[in-house]
Amino acid sequence: MTANGRAVSDMVGFVLSFSLILLAVSAVYTGGFAAIAEEQQEEQIHNTERAMSVLAENFHDIERGNAPTRAGEFRLSGGALSLDRTARFTVSVGLDNGTFAETVRTGSLSYTKDETEISYENGAVLRTNDDYGFVSRPPSVTCRDGKSIISLVEIDPRGNVTSTSVDGSVLVTVAKQDSDIYYPRRENGTVVNEADMAQNVTIRVEESRHEKAWERWFAERDGWKQTAAGYRCEADTVFVRTTKVTVRILP
Repeated sequence: MTANGRAVSDMVGFVLSFSLILLAVSAVYTGGFAAIAEEQQEEQIHNTERAMSVLAENFHDIERGNAPTRAGEFRLSGGALSLDRTARFTVSVGLDNGTFAETVRTGSLSYTKDETEISYENGAVLRTNDDYGFVSRPPSVTCRDGKSIISLVEIDPRGNVTSTSVDGSVLVTVAKQDSDIYYPRRENGTVVNEADMAQNVTIRVEESRHEKAWERWFAERDGWKQTAAGYRCEADTVFVRTTKVTVRILP
């Protein structure tokens, strides 16, 4: 091979090697950048979920009577926060002589971004991605040792803003309106059904955008059995209470 031939061969080899290096660096850069972006997005969703759990604790403080009002800052991070009156739950207490049932439109406070929705609904924080959902903070619902306590939280949206997607943060205020005992049932101040007259209690999710998350949660809880009427707890002592709160979103 002549000197010129060797030079051309070396040049071709160099170009091919350099091209392969560029392709490898480009692939690593592109894949790495996508992985970093995905990790950042997931971390942002986790932060939002934690922020919703903090708001849930504010609701719980009011529910327990520890405070009449609470407020918390919520960072939107490119998503939208909204108040919705769609969610409904029915609680039925089985008695010797029939059933006492009450349906409550609990509503929800929801954060949505892309395919993810995180909500405070009836005492719980729920997260749904596409068709998969789970409860990240449980509701105030118990079933153990023949006793069941169910606490419902009804959201009453107030103010001029019930949905916002502005950049930055918003303030969410929660104030107690009233609370009531659905069971034991009273009429004119007199107890009609004592707490220990119950045979069972059933919760039915009438409407919720997180229905699969609720199904998953009840299925994983001891004491609750799925029936055609809903999720039943065999209990001879039952307490059902509701707390109604006013919620405002302040940009």
